[in-house]
Amino acid sequence: MKEELYFRHEFDTTCYPLEWIKQRAKEEGLEEIEAFKAIPDPVENIYWCQYHSMSVEREYCNKKCCAVWERYMKSNVCRYRSNS
Repeated sequence: MKEELYFRHEFDTTCYPLEWIKQRAKEEGLEEIEAFKAIPDPVENIYWCQYHSMSVEREYCNKKCCAVWERYMKSNVCRYRSNS
């Protein structure tokens, strides 16, 4: 089961695990926070790079364009690529 992710603010573009958000709030001295649950919205030819923690277009997720591209088992797919 994949870990649920949340946005810190309503219009953020990057989501994080809830524990990460809680830790940052604690560091910032906040006693109360509001987090927004991220709902996956698959888009064709857009992948999530688990290494860089950012979305990337399919054409840039390959060993020619990415310095950390690493083959997953015997496939021609990067081990850090995720469709959600």
